This record gives sequence, C-alpha cells and structure tokens, in this order.
Amino acid sequence: MSPRTVLVTGAGRGIGAAITRRLIARGVQVAGSYRTNAGGVKEAGARAPDLVLPVPYELGNDNSARAAVATVTEHWNGLDGLVLNAGQWRGGKLEDLDDNDWWGLVQANLGGAAQLTRAALPALGRGFAVDPAHVLGRRARRARR
Repeated sequence: MSPRTVLVTGAGRGIGAAITRRLIARGVQVAGSYRTNAGGVKEAGARAPDLVLPVPYELGNDNSARAAVATVTEHWNGLDGLVLNAGQWRGGKLEDLDDNDWWGLVQANLGGAAQLTRAALPALGRGFAVDPAHVLGRRARRARR
C-alpha cells in the first residue's frame, strides 16, 4: 500500500510547519504549500525529505489552486487529504478595517479555502479536508486546560 498524500497550505511556518512535521513523522507524503519561501517547507520536512514536496500557492488565486493540486497529483499520483491552514491577516482590530480590507480578507481566506477545495475535489475522491485556519475572534486567549 502506498503512503497517504496530504496537501498542507501554509506549511513553511507556524502551525502549518508543525502539522507538516507531525504528518511526515507518521509516514505521510506532504505537499507543503508556500507563498514566498520554499525553504520553510523543506526545513519542516528535513527529517524525511523524500516525503515532502514544496508547492507554490497563492491564497485566493484560482489558477494557483488548480496548479498546486496538479503538481501534487502529477508528482505522487493522487491526493488523500487537504489541510487548509494558510490564512492572511493585515493586523489591527476587526472594527477598524475599511470595507476594502475586510472584503479582501474574506476573499483571500474563505474564498481561497473554497477555491483550493474545489480544485482538489476530483483528486480527493473519498479523502478529507480540514480547515483549522479560519477561526476569528476579537481577542486571543490562552486555552484553559
């Protein structure tokens, strides 16, 4: 049986890099998307470089979404899962954003996740998509344990 293949967006830093490292440790092939720094994806997959594939992807760009999925499916002959981790934030308070900034974030974050999911559906078949990135609140709080 061949290993599972998962596309993780925003895989070069933060939560995306942690997800990438965890999946690779379990033998999963990870296509890690990046916008400007393929090195971060390679670093996240340094323990098993044969299990990581850096893939350029511009959040909110439909052509980029289709190209990313095509790159993964051509390289590994399929796609079993999608982790929609990438997101944009321009800083500041939600209530201070003007309409252009607000709708720009909605298009990039929600629209981008929808575009990539739609592009991946034919390859996913009975696979999965997880979207941990689109949680928005007024104030960050530490989780209670």
